[in-house]
Amino acid sequence: MQVDHVGIDITSCARALRFYVDVLGLKSGETVAMEKANIHYLYADGKVFIELFEPKIKGAEAPHENNIRTKIRHVAFDCRSLEQLGAVRARAAAQYDGVSEICEIKRLNLYSLLLHDPDGNEIELVYRPSL
Repeated sequence: MQVDHVGIDITSCARALRFYVDVLGLKSGETVAMEKANIHYLYADGKVFIELFEPKIKGAEAPHENNIRTKIRHVAFDCRSLEQLGAVRARAAAQYDGVSEICEIKRLNLYSLLLHDPDGNEIELVYRPSL
């Protein structure tokens, strides 16, 4: 089994796209109008990876199945190189305040960068060098 995609609640599609496309480098796809929300699809490696849920009524929350509000700690993206991780950090720092430094976590053999999208969702970028 593997992760197919992640759905994220947002308040503004235009603002979210500036982060997910311009900073993270995902590819923007189609928008599907549902009854209470618009769903905008983002692609990584040619596959749907993230669905952005924007409520049609400003200030409302995107609808959830059975009215159960879910919580996700963060979404992590796998970077192919330390250079790619650094490039994302540079793009984020050019557009947003408070971007953290890349942190090496030796016990897990990885480098990590934590960001927040415009709606406050935590996004982690990870690079795992080969042993």
